[in-house]
Parts: sequence; structure tokens; C-alpha cells
Amino acid sequence: MMHVGTKIHRAHVGKNIEYIAADSARQDIPWVSANGVVFKTRDVSGERHKMDCMDCHNRPTHAFDMPAPAVDAALESGELDRSIPYAKRDGVLALTGKKPIEQAPPVVKRIYARNIFPHMMVSWGTYPNNIGHDQFPGCFRCHDDNHKSDSGKAIPQDCSTCHDLLAVSEENPEILKQLGLK
Repeated sequence: MMHVGTKIHRAHVGKNIEYIAADSARQDIPWVSANGVVFKTRDVSGERHKMDCMDCHNRPTHAFDMPAPAVDAALESGELDRSIPYAKRDGVLALTGKKPIEQAPPVVKRIYARNIFPHMMVSWGTYPNNIGHDQFPGCFRCHDDNHKSDSGKAIPQDCSTCHDLLAVSEENPEILKQLGLK
């Protein structure tokens, strides 16, 4: 479970957090200052940015999917027939140009049309999603255990900061039954 709207936001919103990005997309962040304590992975110069909502919520409108999760969603919803052998593999290959998109099922073509705009130079990953850490570094741009202060303290990378770990090593966790997942 996620601590959305609680711990995550309280840890960042209204705090005096600044950073210097090494790239224009603000994906490589080697320098962070939190309430005056500097954490860095390397020395860098550049403009300091005060952390705000858009540093994580950087995609407020059109949500761009990545190929594999988009095909997973189509399989889960039943739009893509899971009885077709290698439906996911072939769908992802078509979406990434390794198989002809013209030969892909209609749902795969729709995924492509929703996410790829060649005339606007938009392709997979053009607009990274900084919420989370599944497809893009997101939170780990700073919370990577590599940003260290002069005293050697790192910006925390503790899973429980954002997640309630409901089952870790249990073979058949009760929570899955409670959630109707098993």
C-alpha cells in the first residue's frame, strides 16, 4: 500500500528542498539541499530549483504509456486476447518497431497511436513519469542511497517511507485473500 497524500507529501511539500539538475529534463539530479544540508553524488554547477509539485507530478495532462505496461493493461482488460500465443511479446515488439505495426492487432495499433507522435518527435520515454520508480528513476533521482552529505549521511531510500509492506516473505499471505487477489 502507498502513503499517497500523507507521508510522501509531508516529507516534501513546504520544506526547504532545492536541487541542481545536470540535464534540461531534470532527470539527473546530482545535488540536493534539504533544510540547508547538502547531499550530492558529484560536484555540479547550475541553477538551483526549489522542489515543487511538478518535480514529481511532471505529467499533468496526457499520460504516455510505456510498451510493456500498456500491453499488460490491454491483456488484463481483455482488449488483447490472451489466448493468442505470444500476444505480449509480439505486441511489445510491434510497439517498439521490431515487428511491423501494420500487422499488429487493432488494440496494439491504438496503443501506438495514443503514445507515438513522430511529427512531434514524441516516442517511448520522451516524457518520463517521475511518480514512483517503475519505468523511470522518478523518486530514485534523489533517493538512491548515493546522495551523501559531507558527514556521509545519505538521503533515505527506505521502502516504508512510501509503502506499507503488507507481506514480504510469506508463501500465501492472508492479505491477498482479504483483497480478493488469491
